[in-house]
Amino acid sequence: MKNKFLKKIVMLVLISVIFPYIYTTFSYAASESTFFQGLRLEKRYMPDVEYWVTGTVDWKATEIKVPAIASDNIPIKAIDDNTKINGVFQGNIWLEKVDLSESRIEEIGARCFYNCQKLKQYINSPYLKTV
Repeated sequence: MKNKFLKKIVMLVLISVIFPYIYTTFSYAASESTFFQGLRLEKRYMPDVEYWVTGTVDWKATEIKVPAIASDNIPIKAIDDNTKINGVFQGNIWLEKVDLSESRIEEIGARCFYNCQKLKQYINSPYLKTV
């Protein structure tokens, strides 16, 4: 009887310690955040291949210019929110200009600029395929 109880306690401890570790390890492999030129970037899905813009450092930014590559020479390929619920700049009441002209953005996620009331100027990326 005492042995079974002890086994259950050991199993609970292992489950509560090991499973969260495994989950965070795999999550990190799928997504890693960094910052570059005022943008919050994530390496998504294939961490050594591309970055996705997922936000800004300054949420009161009035102008955003997305470069072609990040500081480690990895291309920035998309603008998307990893939660798939909110747009990246959704509700930013200060944002006035977005310039993607020098970027290699191929995809812009849903609701990216939703309710950006002051957005007056948007310069598109020549690589853009999906909105």
